[in-house]
Amino acid sequence: MPEGEHVLLLGQYRMATLLLDEIAKHSSVEVRFGMAFSGCEQSDDGKYVKVLAHDTTTDTDTIMITDWLVGTDGANSNVRKSLCIPFEGFSFVEFTMVGADVYHDFAKEEYGTIMNFVVDPEDWAVVIYTGQQKDLKPIGEAPPLWRIAYVESTDLSSKPEDVLERARERCARYTKGKKSLEVARAEPYRLHQRCAAQAIKGRVLLAGDALRSNNPIGGLGLTTGICDAFAIGNALARVCTGQAQESLVAEAANDRRETWLNTTDKISQVNLQRLRSEEAEDVKERNAYFAGLKSDPELPEKIRAGIQGMAGRNFAIKDATRLSRL
Repeated sequence: MPEGEHVLLLGQYRMATLLLDEIAKHSSVEVRFGMAFSGCEQSDDGKYVKVLAHDTTTDTDTIMITDWLVGTDGANSNVRKSLCIPFEGFSFVEFTMVGADVYHDFAKEEYGTIMNFVVDPEDWAVVIYTGQQKDLKPIGEAPPLWRIAYVESTDLSSKPEDVLERARERCARYTKGKKSLEVARAEPYRLHQRCAAQAIKGRVLLAGDALRSNNPIGGLGLTTGICDAFAIGNALARVCTGQAQESLVAEAANDRRETWLNTTDKISQVNLQRLRSEEAEDVKERNAYFAGLKSDPELPEKIRAGIQGMAGRNFAIKDATRLSRL
C-alpha cells in the first residue's frame, strides 16, 4: 500500500455509535428503537406512503405518513416482502457460516496484523479485529475483541450451546499451539448471493441487505450498505430540497442495484473462492494473486480500482447550504 494510505477498520458496533452521535446533532432526524415494520400502502395519487409500525416496547401500533420509505431491514426484509419483490440469486446450502467473538490479541500473539484471511480447503476463515475491547473499555485496559468467521457442515447441531462448544475448539485452530480461548459468542447464519428483482416500487425503495446480500469475505456487505446510504441519501436530499426531480430517487436506487450486480457480487464471489477452492484454475489464480501482492507494484492500484467501482454514482448534493435548512 502506498505510503500515507491506510485501511480504516471499524466494527459494526463502533460504526453504529458514530452514526448515532452524528445524528444527535441534527434536530430534523429522530431515531426510534423497538419499532417493527408491519406493512405499508401507497396513496392512489402516488404522493405519499402510509406505514404501519409496531412498537415492541409498548405493544402498540402506530401509523406514519411519509413522502418516501426506505427499507433497510436486512436480508429477510419485511418491506421487500410486502412489496412482493422476489429476492433473486442463490444461497449456499453446502455449509453454514459461524461468526465467533473471541477475546484474544491475534495481532500480537499470532499474525502480526489486524485483518487476516486463512486459506484452507476446510478451515478457511477470516480473523479480524473489531476495534473494540472487552466490556467496551479503552485499548490496553482489557483484551481486544476479535471476530472469527468460519464455516461448518449443515448436518451439525444448531443448538446455541453446541455451536459455542464447537467454536472453542475451532477458534483454537487459528492460534499457535491451539491455545484455550475465551469465546464470548458464536452464532451460525446462512450466506446468500441475492438481489431484489426491483430496487424501488412507487415511493418505497430498498437499500443495504434488504436490496442485496453477499458473503462477508472482504467486508463488502456493510461497505456496500454505506455506499447505498450515500447515494440514496444524496438523491433524497436533493429531491426534498427542490434541487432535483423525483425521478432522481429511482435513478439512484436502480444504480445501486446495477452496481451490485455488475461489480460487488462478482468481487465478493471471487473473494470467497480464493479462500476455499482447490480447483486447479482457482489455485493458480490464488497463487498469482498473493505473489502479485508482494511483487507487483501495480496490483494494489488494480484492486483499489475494482473496489472503487462498488461506489457507483454518488448523486452528490449540489448546494449544501440548502440542505442545512431541512
